[in-house]
Amino acid sequence: MTGGALIVAVDFGTTNTVAVARRDGKPPRVVSVDGAPSMPSAVLLGDDGRLVVGTDALRLGRSAAHRLEHRPKSRLDEGTLLLGNTPVDVLDMVRAVLERVCAEAARQANRPVDHLALTHPADWGALRMGRLSEAAAGLAPQVSMVPEPVAAAARGGLGDGMAEVVLDLGGGTCDAAVVRRDGAGYAVLACAGLPDLGGDDLDQRIVDHVTGGTAPSTMDVAAARRGQVLRQDARAAKELLSRRRSAKLTVPGRDDPVELTRSDFEALVEPDLRRVVELARRVLDVSGVDRGALRGVHLVGGTSRIPRLAALLDEELRLPVQPDPEPEASVAWGAIELVVAGTAAPTGPVPSPAPTPVVHSGRSRSRRWVAAGTALTVVAALVVIGTQLSGGQQVSGNPLAAAATNPARPSSSVVPSSDADAPELTPARDGKAVVGAGSPDPTVVPEGGSGLFKATGTYEGATEVQEEVRLVRGALADREAPDGYRWVVAKVRVTLRVGEELPYGDGHNVHLLDDRGQLMDSASRAGPVTVELCGSNQQNLPRTPRGKSRTECAVFLVPVATVVRGVLFDDRTIDPTGEHALLFPMTVPASGPPTLPAAEGQVGGPPVEVRTDSGYAEIGIADVIDEPSAYLVGPKPPPGIRLYLVRYTVTASGAGNVRTYDVQDGLNILDDRGLLVPVDAFVGYRQRHCPTPAEELAAGVATQGCLVFSLARGATIGRVVYEPRLERDDPSRWLSWQLPG
Repeated sequence: MTGGALIVAVDFGTTNTVAVARRDGKPPRVVSVDGAPSMPSAVLLGDDGRLVVGTDALRLGRSAAHRLEHRPKSRLDEGTLLLGNTPVDVLDMVRAVLERVCAEAARQANRPVDHLALTHPADWGALRMGRLSEAAAGLAPQVSMVPEPVAAAARGGLGDGMAEVVLDLGGGTCDAAVVRRDGAGYAVLACAGLPDLGGDDLDQRIVDHVTGGTAPSTMDVAAARRGQVLRQDARAAKELLSRRRSAKLTVPGRDDPVELTRSDFEALVEPDLRRVVELARRVLDVSGVDRGALRGVHLVGGTSRIPRLAALLDEELRLPVQPDPEPEASVAWGAIELVVAGTAAPTGPVPSPAPTPVVHSGRSRSRRWVAAGTALTVVAALVVIGTQLSGGQQVSGNPLAAAATNPARPSSSVVPSSDADAPELTPARDGKAVVGAGSPDPTVVPEGGSGLFKATGTYEGATEVQEEVRLVRGALADREAPDGYRWVVAKVRVTLRVGEELPYGDGHNVHLLDDRGQLMDSASRAGPVTVELCGSNQQNLPRTPRGKSRTECAVFLVPVATVVRGVLFDDRTIDPTGEHALLFPMTVPASGPPTLPAAEGQVGGPPVEVRTDSGYAEIGIADVIDEPSAYLVGPKPPPGIRLYLVRYTVTASGAGNVRTYDVQDGLNILDDRGLLVPVDAFVGYRQRHCPTPAEELAAGVATQGCLVFSLARGATIGRVVYEPRLERDDPSRWLSWQLPG
């Protein structure tokens, strides 16, 4: 990198974001945003549909709290969030924050950013780092990742062989780590966190104290605004009490200000501070570090300024406590020092390694998850495994230093399993193929005509249902589709003739049928593609009385190698085998050869880490049994359908609990043409010799189970896939396992 390059390090925090910049060999400096040394990480969706960040977001959010997200970093695991009534991609929100500070750094330096260093918690795995890196794609030609405690240790000038406890008490969370300098790099010996404790929580203690715990009504806009102002005053009082003995707050409904002394405040937050001290103690104990090599406790994060915290640490740990002179910016300072030390002459006795940057050509929408040990540059030379702590978080067991590849489409997401004992499934049992006799035989409706769908015994309680159905539209959609696929839209007009009413909810009765007899389920009925092609959200169809008509529309992601035979109308909840289905002929020929995605995992191989709706989990696909009669009691499959059994294991690999249902809901198969086929949840196949999976898994706990899939007799399985619920319309975001052979 040339001497004139602009290097920017960004500490993207839960509540605030800090950036430090260096150019032309001059000393680094904090990047001021809106005249302040830090910027709130808040994001608001403006009236014009644009994202507003920082102080402006908080100000506008006083009158539009429903469109404000205070902590986008804490929502990084999620796909989209509703800001008001608009779904917004979380990565777009994160990018807006990063883009704002980078733009300000570039404006002040009068040149674009050449190298962007992003800090992250030490316990983040490749998935979260990959999402953060993706959000930053295109903001600089080079992007590096730096663990936060490593950056803080570098800022403190840690000597070779020495270690320190880095205690980061920020606005939203508290993290503790033991970091040791090992020659050219650093090792995180142990780390853990308190995701439910930060400066914001201490502010709330003050608010509760001065108001008697009476929260303003969220339905009263004026009261909500007063409450927000009070919380800001509480934060200012907390900061003032770090320097002075007392502070005064203006409380709504009171004529005189309320005085809060430092002793009052310390009594309010004493239990919280003791939790922080206990966290540091546990991390220190687990690290196994020799106290003779321990320099002390390094305090970073704005909330670490509280004098009582340093006093408690000194009393309980009997270690020197070193408050950072600029705790809010310490991590960003350290990150830039590491980058500079690797690209210019070293300034310390032991040089840091030169980072291998990630090079972006621009932001990619592809979200193949990044593998542990690949794709992301980590400036620290070595970050080794820590031990999981009760109530805390855990560092991945893989070295984080890595060779650089393009994170837009990393090649693998396979990671070794966690420290928990992986569940072992019994050897597969011999059996026979389970195939429904005959071929699908739906009632064919003549072109332009109407069909009568009849069924009995509905889950709504009715004894009989008759619906008159007419095809309105069935055709290829004029919309760009993911590689290897096409969009097909189908719309029907439904009139209830016998029964109470068409219920409120989604139009789940519209399907496609391919030339082999495979039923195709629709894409997300509330997704943007459905809304665009159908004209409305199909998940909230109105209740419709008998004799009245309503339109039900569905959109399908159809592989280019699949031949569509027609639109199928069938209420699977009351006709699970398709006995009463109506078929409206419509031909969509194949338009290309079959393609299957590159596989991240192997059936029977190591587990793959995924992001579920409730947290991170490692999924292992033990086997796919194509002759599963030994595992199935009944009922018989529909005509022309062959059953397959997939045995899987799940281990909760993040810091929190994982709902097993979220994993089961995301596991599907692809047929040999690439068609996504979900679990057959309607027929209700009864299993035996399959363990019943636990409903919820704590961190490190594992379970196992079986899933049954229905595939047309002439088709074969091409892949097992995991597709998160919010990403079903984009195959590039799916993870897949390849079958042996």
